[in-house]
Amino acid sequence: MQKASHRAALVGASALGALVVALSGCSSTDPYRRYGDTYHRPYYEESRYGEGQVQRDWQEIGHERAEIEQGRAARRRDWDKLQEERQEMDDAHRAGDRDAYRHERQEVKEAEKALQRDNAQIRHDKGELREDERALRHDRNEQYEDWR
Repeated sequence: MQKASHRAALVGASALGALVVALSGCSSTDPYRRYGDTYHRPYYEESRYGEGQVQRDWQEIGHERAEIEQGRAARRRDWDKLQEERQEMDDAHRAGDRDAYRHERQEVKEAEKALQRDNAQIRHDKGELREDERALRHDRNEQYEDWR
């Protein structure tokens, strides 16, 4: 069940990325593109780099959002695994089986470390997302200044 939701999130993120790429190619924000005005053409071509950069920024943002969603899915799986291992450890403790208890305690520790790694990766990906969003704002402002 979780694999299906993870797959659905990936498909959704991919579709969103494709939509952003497709729509940015047919943007109506440049009136000269629509009407073929060649008088302003050099100015338009000069600002085209900014348009491409904004598009790349959007792609990076989509990529980071997909990575964050993947990290969250991994965190959910590892959280479930941790709860399962804790339950098995508790069952072994109640049964008085020391070997099984030690084994399960070790698995709990491993599951906790995996959860910590997931959280660290999510924090890292969120930081990269913030950087990509800052770059997008900067590039949009640069593009706006070019248009003025």
